[in-house]
Amino acid sequence: VATEAAAANNLRFLQAAAVSSSGAVLASGALPALAEEIDSAEAYNRKVMTGAAYCLTLAFFLMGLIVSQARKLVENRWLN
Repeated sequence: VATEAAAANNLRFLQAAAVSSSGAVLASGALPALAEEIDSAEAYNRKVMTGAAYCLTLAFFLMGLIVSQARKLVENRWLN
């Protein structure tokens, strides 16, 4: 009786997994078909903004690194 119940649970689990995975596949396949085409000016602007974001992120990271190292040097009396 216990093995029959376990087998029924496994079957329900497999059916639920199959339904959810097939739903995800259908949804992911349907979404690109509904998307609008991006014109070249918008694609260029998106590339420029992405590049600027990467550069600013790197600049802020390096500035923070420089400031933290300068504070360490001042704390160790290397710059006095």
